[in-house]
Amino acid sequence: MSTIDAFTEAELEQLRRFPSINRAELIKHFTLTAADGQFLSRFRGQTNKLGAAVQLCTLPWLGFVPDDITTAPREAVARLSETLVIGISELGEYGDRAQTRTEHLRQIATYTNWRTLDTKGWKDLDEFLFARAMEHDSAKLLFKLGCEYLASVKTIRPGVTSLLHRVATAREAAEAETWTRVADLVTPQRAAELDSLLEVDEELKSTRLFWLSNPPTQASVQGVKTELDKLAFLRGLDAHELDLSVLPAERRRFLALRGRKPTGQQLQRREAERRYPIMLTVLSQFAIDVLDEVVSLFDQAVSGRESFARTKMNEALAERAKAGEGRQALLDELLAVLLDTDIADDEVGVYIRGEIGMERLREAHAARQARLPRDHGHLSMMDASLSYVRQFAPKVLAAVGFAAGVDAVEPLVKATAILAELYATGARKVPADAPADFVPVKWRGYLDAAAKAGDQTGYRRYWELCVLLALRDALRSGDVFVPGSRRYADPASFLLTTEAWEPLRTGFCLTTGKSPRPGRGDRGGRGRAPHRPGRPRTAPGRRRRPRAGAPGRQRRARDPASGGRVRARGGRRPPIADRSAPSADLPGRPASRDRRQDPLPRRPHPRRRESRPLTRAQAQPHLRAARRGDQYGPGDDGRLLRRLL
Repeated sequence: MSTIDAFTEAELEQLRRFPSINRAELIKHFTLTAADGQFLSRFRGQTNKLGAAVQLCTLPWLGFVPDDITTAPREAVARLSETLVIGISELGEYGDRAQTRTEHLRQIATYTNWRTLDTKGWKDLDEFLFARAMEHDSAKLLFKLGCEYLASVKTIRPGVTSLLHRVATAREAAEAETWTRVADLVTPQRAAELDSLLEVDEELKSTRLFWLSNPPTQASVQGVKTELDKLAFLRGLDAHELDLSVLPAERRRFLALRGRKPTGQQLQRREAERRYPIMLTVLSQFAIDVLDEVVSLFDQAVSGRESFARTKMNEALAERAKAGEGRQALLDELLAVLLDTDIADDEVGVYIRGEIGMERLREAHAARQARLPRDHGHLSMMDASLSYVRQFAPKVLAAVGFAAGVDAVEPLVKATAILAELYATGARKVPADAPADFVPVKWRGYLDAAAKAGDQTGYRRYWELCVLLALRDALRSGDVFVPGSRRYADPASFLLTTEAWEPLRTGFCLTTGKSPRPGRGDRGGRGRAPHRPGRPRTAPGRRRRPRAGAPGRQRRARDPASGGRVRARGGRRPPIADRSAPSADLPGRPASRDRRQDPLPRRPHPRRRESRPLTRAQAQPHLRAARRGDQYGPGDDGRLLRRLL
């Protein structure tokens, strides 16, 4: 679909008219300020004033003003009519002359600092649309992004058709730029390999592209082998080594999705400049997806056998419990005899043999069973499925590389490499230096028993199962990752490194309003230090008042004997200044304390009647004078610091 045909006729008409308005937009955009009222008073006549008000409020709302002003939302016009005390009917006569409406819009744009597109503006818009087209190819999305960009730079949106033509130009430029960036990767040999993916293979009875795009239906041995064949085929084409970082991630995702929808014949009919970038991204994406699928099928297949072994273990435990019913009944009878204090100790054995009977005792002794291991025999049940696991595990370990994400799983990764080597060479004996630290405690008894008995075969089987099960669990937790995978990638790779963060720090801080220096607080805090635990959270310059009736609250009154100083009731200590000079007034200052002589003058807050302290910068001269002792007493420095904080 071409860019011009992306919108229907009804949608194009709607883009040129007033949309519906909600309450939030009504309050935000159709509320006039005092300056707006003064500006509108310049227009002559009630009709021109109301029409200009509609244009004034519509411009920042939509980014443009529709031609027919009379179709503005009725609730918006009513709000302006009520504010200006002008009848709504006056708007019907506005705009009879198009020149009048255009001249008013020009004056409104000058007043609101909006502008029309000039040569530089068109160039900036084209560059913006081209950059977005490299990430998104949707014509509707690019049109919306273009409108948002124009509104952000206070530029009046041009006509819908003109903007759509610019979007079409940006899409074509993005396709040409894509081919320019990947043209060096399309050698004659690689072009032939890419074209072969679109041809029908006689053995598969389908194209290789269709074969690669079909995922397995179940986690079976055949499904794992099929995915391994795909992985080997892709690596034969060096798909895992394709470097498409020259294209934005969104562009690669779009091209990969675009290449999976059409058939091979549809791709063959495309021009080479469009076909090969799509095929390259599809091939690179297949290399990642198939690798993820191989590891996922390995996980599911091993988990399936483990679940089957757990089911068998539960059935065996149930049969064991049924077989032990007679022994349980015998135990209950023996406990009743042993707990009966009326039977003497030397008569217990005689009583048991006589009342219970030797025959029942012999039968219970003959039916005894071996003690279960700590896992109740789960790993031994899993051992029965080892031959099934060996049908796919050697190929998976040979084709997939594993790396340790944390130091704790280094022994497991080393054990995995040793097991892969044993599979490759066909050796049966586990090396003496093979690690076993990763084996859980519940399974360690199997290895200890086999090593103590000298059973090399049993030790190999149990150690092999422990390696495969531990590898599956580590892949799920992310402790072990697969290089080149997306689903099983290293979790640390999703984090920004220090080197990658530095170029992004300034832009991020400007966007979020944070300080680029750690510990400096946000930009809106006027240099205020971050909150420290243990201190109350109060607004800047606002003193925290104790709650009425709260512990520690006391009443204060003026003491006439102290020259108007505040004295405390309830036996609490006097203020710091009074303690420092208890019998006389502070030197260098009279007894009365008014605002002109207070050591920390206060300036009235514009929104509150009560005053607030000076800022730290404004109080620095007072602090220096207090330290010199010029005009303050010895106890005033601490009080001054308290009022600053």
